Amino acid sequence: MTHVLNDFHGLEDVLNVLTAISALLAVWSLLRFLPAGWDGYGPLPYIIALLRFLWIPATACLAGAILFQDAPAMFIAAFVLLLIFTVNSPWYRRRNPRKPMADNGSSAHRESLKGESSRSTNQKSEKEQRKEAKSGGSCPVGTANGRFEPASAGTDAANASRNPSHETNHPQRRETGDADIMVMTLNCQYGHADASSIIRAVRQHDVTVLALQELSGKLVNELELLGLSRILPYHQFGLIRDTDNGGFNGLWSAQPPQDSYPDATDIKAASVPCMTLDGMDFYSAHTKSPMRGCRQWSQGITALGRLCPQSPAVVPFTGTNTDANHETTHVEQVAATHSTGQRMNTVIIMGDLNSCLDHPSFRTLLTHASLMDAGNDETHGRVASFPSWLRWPRLELDHILFSGGINAPDTFSLPIDGSDHRALLSRLRME
Repeated sequence: MTHVLNDFHGLEDVLNVLTAISALLAVWSLLRFLPAGWDGYGPLPYIIALLRFLWIPATACLAGAILFQDAPAMFIAAFVLLLIFTVNSPWYRRRNPRKPMADNGSSAHRESLKGESSRSTNQKSEKEQRKEAKSGGSCPVGTANGRFEPASAGTDAANASRNPSHETNHPQRRETGDADIMVMTLNCQYGHADASSIIRAVRQHDVTVLALQELSGKLVNELELLGLSRILPYHQFGLIRDTDNGGFNGLWSAQPPQDSYPDATDIKAASVPCMTLDGMDFYSAHTKSPMRGCRQWSQGITALGRLCPQSPAVVPFTGTNTDANHETTHVEQVAATHSTGQRMNTVIIMGDLNSCLDHPSFRTLLTHASLMDAGNDETHGRVASFPSWLRWPRLELDHILFSGGINAPDTFSLPIDGSDHRALLSRLRME
């Protein structure tokens, strides 16, 4: 009898463990639905990033629950599996179509922005900061007009970036106004990425706009010496600061920009350079890594919405009815912008955003700013980019986001020597 009782208690312990593990997995899976910003605490960014892999322990729990006929554990494990597969299905990614964009066109919305309390501590407006950056007032050592000057490179590329009308010897320049353009983004891992691998990818895939993050002066020199300026003669670098997130950001283009800025918005990480090409605003962004500050990581992701014209933070103040904080509401701002006949640019944000679709902060950026993610498009599934040395598991931390008037029929990643990220490339098609 004692032996039977011991067996019974042993089985009961197994059932309790199965139920407890299944309940823990259920709670873990529900972290995906936290409000935006709540994911910016402690280990939550990392825990949430692993949600899609919960099907592995959930399957094991379900098999054990079936074997031991543990109904509660069986139900909970089945719930977790259903939830994980549902939120990762193409149907679920399609269920919230992008909201209609405002008309595309001029970049006047950026010039009308005023300093906000969440912006820089000196209370300067973005317009003033940009003017100061362009005049060299806040340019760091080693830059001119917010652009890094390679010590051993020629002057043609630098002159081209400062003077969009300057022509260089470029045999086959691609027009961004064409139906399709190829864009590429890469995190260069503290400037350790191999310059020849980057240039080879640019040549092989006929890249029109290149966005790089975690740049170093050494890597920029290598890129120039190996001829990047002959392929993409126009460039814009972000301001170099001590708070850079592993390095500074940069943009290169095959075509002269109508406008460019070294720091388009403040995300408490590396500066976000911008180029305007044929009515499209291109940005190279790198949000702060969670290990450098979870709160700033979350705030940086959602703050990228200020770059989008339909986002409440970037629609110009028009003097319409205000809320208690004396700021126009989202609906009022959009309506006022339409009433003034103001046209807005298409937005393309490229870079390492240190987040994926499971993070509430990232989903809030997509929905509130009406952005689509080329790497999460339902037609070709997810395109994961980190870490580069593993085939699986791999996460899509690098992104190419775009607003209205564009789709991404072809998105893929490829390895670049020396970087822990894979390069992300997308063919953007004008609708």
